[in-house]
Amino acid sequence: SGLPVTTLIGQRVGTTISLTLFAMLISVGVGVPLGVLAAWEKGSWIDRAVMVVAVSGFSMPVFWLGFLLVYVFATDGARLLMAQHLALTPLRVLKGEAWQPLSHLLLHTSPAGLLLNLLGMWIFGTVLEKEWGFRRVLAFIGIVGVGSALAIVGGSAVGGKVSLAASHTGLANVLAAMVVAFGCLYPRTPIYIFGLVPLEGRWLALGLSALILLNAAASRAWVMGLGY
Repeated sequence: SGLPVTTLIGQRVGTTISLTLFAMLISVGVGVPLGVLAAWEKGSWIDRAVMVVAVSGFSMPVFWLGFLLVYVFATDGARLLMAQHLALTPLRVLKGEAWQPLSHLLLHTSPAGLLLNLLGMWIFGTVLEKEWGFRRVLAFIGIVGVGSALAIVGGSAVGGKVSLAASHTGLANVLAAMVVAFGCLYPRTPIYIFGLVPLEGRWLALGLSALILLNAAASRAWVMGLGY
């Protein structure tokens, strides 16, 4: 191409760094919880299943796995297929795609949204785990995630065709529930916003709840507010 090597590297370094960081986020965000779960359930089918997945991942050639993932996930058709069948679309749930109340938690519209949700869940989930234990926190996440999805489906059934066709993704509902749970368990424990401003748990929970209600009212997104 005739361009200097430094220019060619500079054109691609941003994409390389973002892919590396996102890969690390996925590996840590998925690998650590699965490792903890396998250790907690040592000798069970869960432990064996995690071991099979881990060994399979290490055994697959990286170049082959990379091409396979690109083929499956990187095409427009694949993304559209995932959005249609994994995101929470009330109309599709009512037609029988019963996995969507759970699968939609795994999808996010942007890597930044996924990172923020996982960071918040790690902060508040660590505190809740000390109070409840790992299994109860895991059950809490599942109940809140699926429960909010069912509330959205029920509200959409009343709201009409537009609400039924809307898609929903992400862990924001679960994170909001964790913040409220923290506020209930530790009402006077301060959380430092941006590391500077102290805010007691009860006011954090109340403030977040008020913001969600105001946003739902202002945007008339009452079905989303019902999910929260």
